[in-house]
Amino acid sequence: MIKRAVKHVIKIMRKNGAINETNAKLAKDMGIANLPLFSLQRFGRRDWKPKALEVLIHVGVVKTTEDYRIFLDEARLLQTKIQV
Repeated sequence: MIKRAVKHVIKIMRKNGAINETNAKLAKDMGIANLPLFSLQRFGRRDWKPKALEVLIHVGVVKTTEDYRIFLDEARLLQTKIQV
């Protein structure tokens, strides 16, 4: 499930143009952040995008700015085994 979510997060970031530091965006603005505790969607299917984002940050594919915006590091993505 996380594998699929990783690909989905990368596609979302590309679609929103978050591919460099100047165009970095907040995760919640792109719909990748955690949902509020009592959100109706939370009781449906599990959303794996927040966990996938954590994985991408850990391996260095997604970078963060000082003001917590995120962007995709395409060069690092090419060095990993992640296929999109």
